Amino acid sequence: MLQIGDGITIEYVNENKEVKTAKSKVLENNNDHIFINYPADKETGRTIYLNQQTEITVFFFDENQIPYKCTSEVIGKRKEDIPMIVISIPPKEEMVRLQRREYLRVDTMLKATITQNDVETFDTFIVNISAGGVAIAVPEGVALQENGEVVTEFELPLKEPVKIKAVAEMKRVYEDEQTGKTRAIIEFTELTNDHQQYIMKYCFQQQLLTRLKKV
Repeated sequence: MLQIGDGITIEYVNENKEVKTAKSKVLENNNDHIFINYPADKETGRTIYLNQQTEITVFFFDENQIPYKCTSEVIGKRKEDIPMIVISIPPKEEMVRLQRREYLRVDTMLKATITQNDVETFDTFIVNISAGGVAIAVPEGVALQENGEVVTEFELPLKEPVKIKAVAEMKRVYEDEQTGKTRAIIEFTELTNDHQQYIMKYCFQQQLLTRLKKV
């Protein structure tokens, strides 16, 4: 399922017992183990060094852009022209296919532009986001069609801001019991792999910030 050149996301626990994420790329594939370049921390971009026997979780997309995760372990290193880390890979039947609801979801407040029926456009805020979709605040006077197709545009405030544009489906419109405001659930149907990775990065960062505030 993993091919040479595929990008992967790694989740691991560091020496301070913090859950961290990093990105890497498959350089070689030998069925039950793969060789990857040294991962780069998703927050700082710095190279990280994982010790042998470190347990990690690997997130990736298959050739059909379906997300999967699997439990892995660092089993060695190889020093050649390009230094590489060797990690174990379980058989396909032991990999977990992620459903959209399983994406990490975080509360947020991002400006967004929504277009439905190719002509009706309005500005709003994303109040909750994951790599599978968003929840938005519905402005007064805006009528939304459930199950209708919309285009969602917004910018992620990463170290280098990323503009996201995705085709999506309006899944549900409802009234939030806590706030009394109208909300809508939008599920992405057409989103590039790169943009999905950026959203995942943003969600991991927001999750980490939330954890740090609670310490």
